[in-house]
Amino acid sequence: LREDEVNPRPEPFFKREFRPRVDPKVAEARLRQVWAESVPIAGTPAEAYLVKRGIWRENLSDCLRYHPSMVYVDNKTKNGATKYPCLIAPVRNIEGQLVTLHRIYLTPEGDKAPVDEVKKMMSPRMEVTGSAIRLFPAESEVLGVAEGIETALAAYAISRMPVWSCVSAGLMEKVNIPDHVKQLVVWADLDKSRRGEAAAQALAKRFEGTDVVVEICLPFVKLG
Repeated sequence: LREDEVNPRPEPFFKREFRPRVDPKVAEARLRQVWAESVPIAGTPAEAYLVKRGIWRENLSDCLRYHPSMVYVDNKTKNGATKYPCLIAPVRNIEGQLVTLHRIYLTPEGDKAPVDEVKKMMSPRMEVTGSAIRLFPAESEVLGVAEGIETALAAYAISRMPVWSCVSAGLMEKVNIPDHVKQLVVWADLDKSRRGEAAAQALAKRFEGTDVVVEICLPFVKLG
């Protein structure tokens, strides 16, 4: 494309109206409390979980934390009597502001907890759409994105490019990227529903005709 043919980038999604389910001040206080109670993952069940998923310790992100005991609330029964260790990850918007914390509930041995929803986000303090877990700093013109933390870490391990986790397919297709990024590599999930591939295609469509080149990478076999 010639310079005069380049389309503007899509408008960041955080500019949408935020309709919180929990008072943002209450949500922010809770997020800060959980973060203050968390510790680096080295030597914890959170590290054990990722290692069991095939991620070498040297490829782990410093932004990941471990919380020893968080209440699990069942969305159907609203029962919140059981506590589990958790892998904690900060979800930030394009301006770097903390939006919420993503949790992976675990057992003390580093396996997935015996619950219906192993992965849950805490109530956000602002609009979450467009945000991501910035596992590695996006300092160059190349950035990778993926759905889950595990896929993002695996992609970083084999490519050495910075990769962000978008948590889900729905959030990945709407992720906001820094202005200096010119090449976006989408490490899509390969699942039976084809939802991961569809989200990757939708993300590529958003940047079609702009100054961002999008490449979609699909695994030959299902990952995890």
